[in-house]
Amino acid sequence: MADRRIVEALDPEAAFSILADGTRLAILRALWEDDEREVTFTELREATGVRDPGQFNYHLQKLRSRFVRKTEAGYELSPAGRHVLGSLLAGAFTKTGEIGPLSVDHPCPSCGEPMAFRYEDENADVFCAACDLHNSYPVAAGVFAGYEPDELPHVAERYARTVFHRVRNGFCHYCDGPVRPTVRPAREAFDDAEGEVPEIATVQYDCGRCHSTFTMDLGSALFTTPAVVAFHRDHGVDTEAVPIWRFSVVEEGRSRVTSEEPFRAVVTYAVDDARLALTVDRSLAVVATDRSDSG
Repeated sequence: MADRRIVEALDPEAAFSILADGTRLAILRALWEDDEREVTFTELREATGVRDPGQFNYHLQKLRSRFVRKTEAGYELSPAGRHVLGSLLAGAFTKTGEIGPLSVDHPCPSCGEPMAFRYEDENADVFCAACDLHNSYPVAAGVFAGYEPDELPHVAERYARTVFHRVRNGFCHYCDGPVRPTVRPAREAFDDAEGEVPEIATVQYDCGRCHSTFTMDLGSALFTTPAVVAFHRDHGVDTEAVPIWRFSVVEEGRSRVTSEEPFRAVVTYAVDDARLALTVDRSLAVVATDRSDSG
């Protein structure tokens, strides 16, 4: 059987070296902007404004190693080229800014007080000033470009939902590497935090490729599971139509580690008088469900 392993076709230093040229980036951008068809050599050269065909061909051949494909009709971006241009257009390397605080329509799920949204240091934060609940996650500044100010909290919520789904499905938000969840007490996950840390259960997702971590409360980590979706639907709540921070569970009585050996943690969702409690093991697998529709 043939060896089908994924291999390193180009080391990172060589990739950045190839891209560190204005003409080559102009070629990629021209192909991106004319994405509906293959572009001929002459059309591509004219689009980038390079007069010397020999010089232009030199830069084009450099890109053909990974970022541009030659077709029968001309040239097109490779998937790697699309990733490069997508990252640049997203503003991950080029845009910055600060937003807010702006008011958020839905109240705090913990105390019922108003919540607010702000963006700074490339982090979106939906928070409650009354009880200090925070839902923070990394966002490239370009995500917010082109929207009106009153749309930004909703944009942040939709983006957070996308990030949560990616992480829950096992992909790193930064590098697409494999992530694995570990359920931990909050005091372990935030051992360097200032002030008192609540005695709740959290989930830490660790990337096996870039070693970044992404931590969320247990309620947020499980809000897409069938039992949670069905429970809320049966009580008139569409989990896709309400903000994801509604499912944050930071009260110590509703989220806790109950056993170390075997490891068990419990989170309880509430809608009016109804309750749904999920018990999970260290790997976030649901091992027990307890539902009461009468409180």
